[in-house]
Amino acid sequence: FAWGWVELGSGATYQSRPILRSTTLSSGALTLTLDGDFAPWPAAGTQLRLFPGCDLQAPSCKAYHAVDNPLGKFNNF
Repeated sequence: FAWGWVELGSGATYQSRPILRSTTLSSGALTLTLDGDFAPWPAAGTQLRLFPGCDLQAPSCKAYHAVDNPLGKFNNF
């Protein structure tokens, strides 16, 4: 999700923050480093919307395929 963003809330409570770094999903956990805190910080269980970032590399822009292109994610090449 690095170079993407995270959103929460809507209307007057809407907030968005850029994602600077992210870890690979492991055991159901994902760690994000954001460019700033949310205010107020969301309570545990708050639903977030995550948008993956683009690294400007051709393999990322092509469709995912476990054998031929395991780096693919956007299918917009």
